[in-house]
Amino acid sequence: MDKKFITGCDCGCSKIEVIKFDDSDDDFVGFISYYGSTFYDKQAVITDRIIEKIKMLWFVLRGKDFRLHEIYFNKQQWQDFKEFIAGS
Repeated sequence: MDKKFITGCDCGCSKIEVIKFDDSDDDFVGFISYYGSTFYDKQAVITDRIIEKIKMLWFVLRGKDFRLHEIYFNKQQWQDFKEFIAGS
């Protein structure tokens, strides 16, 4: 049976979904999906979006990692996430 863990920001701007496959025969165990709210994505002004794209391109050209999105966990969400990953 597959296990699913979903959590998101309290403001509703984004969420992540983690799925673990228990019956997997190979090394593929599961995946993590990020969902951003299109409403909040469209609220940024054009200059902010252009600056973000330029930063991303600069990091890519220099061969560096660029954090495109992030989600903040509160203490309870973090504990639930750790227990889910550990298989509890």
